[in-house]
Amino acid sequence: MAGRSLILYRIVHLSTRKVVQTEERRPRGGRDRETAPVFTRLELTEDAVGRGYSRARFDHREGVRIDGLWRDQRVREVVAVSSFPGFYHRRKGLFVLEAGRHLGKAAVDRLHRERRDEVSLTPVRLDFRRLLEGLPPEASIHGAWASDPAASGIRSRAAFGEDLAAHAEFRRMRDAGRLSNLSLSYPFAGDLVRVSVSRSCSAYLFGKMSLENRLRFMEHLATFQDPSAAPRSKRRSARRKPAATGEAEG
Repeated sequence: MAGRSLILYRIVHLSTRKVVQTEERRPRGGRDRETAPVFTRLELTEDAVGRGYSRARFDHREGVRIDGLWRDQRVREVVAVSSFPGFYHRRKGLFVLEAGRHLGKAAVDRLHRERRDEVSLTPVRLDFRRLLEGLPPEASIHGAWASDPAASGIRSRAAFGEDLAAHAEFRRMRDAGRLSNLSLSYPFAGDLVRVSVSRSCSAYLFGKMSLENRLRFMEHLATFQDPSAAPRSKRRSARRKPAATGEAEG
């Protein structure tokens, strides 16, 4: 079943410039002089979409090491060229990327390294306990993944089935607090949405859904953000200064 991959970020700082691009460089460790440069380019437009969102465009070029022949010439690296859309809402401080998790993260990480003064985004980290407690009665759980560092030789556990909430294995995974991914049927906008969502708020939405509803669904997921994972700058600003003590001498 076809679907869409999305990632949700909070905006810490976002430039008002239309284009932000990293420096063009040769691929790391690249030896072929004719290899195209790698860079990441973010274009911010004022094209309105949905409710208060504007369109953005990412162009990301990454070096890929290979060992092959092209027209009788040995090739050791190529540059993978990827483009994907984004949608940002300045007032709500949200930025949605329509890309796979690894691709979207690679593009944002490079912008952070080289253009942090112009683009600073932080991933929304979900509190799965709150999400599970807030599941509507019509929702159901079809799959769950959890890390399990305590078990010798086992890096992760997974459970699949219908209505997993009633299964003892799922309850053990949930109570351990190490869930990393959930596969759900979730009622939204008059439909039952099939979605796979990770704690880092990357989601794969199965089936067809309008762009506006996709953005609204990601906003809805943001209501389950883990408060301990809020941007550091905001957490620092939220701390109260210690009150002055003592009395003035007269």
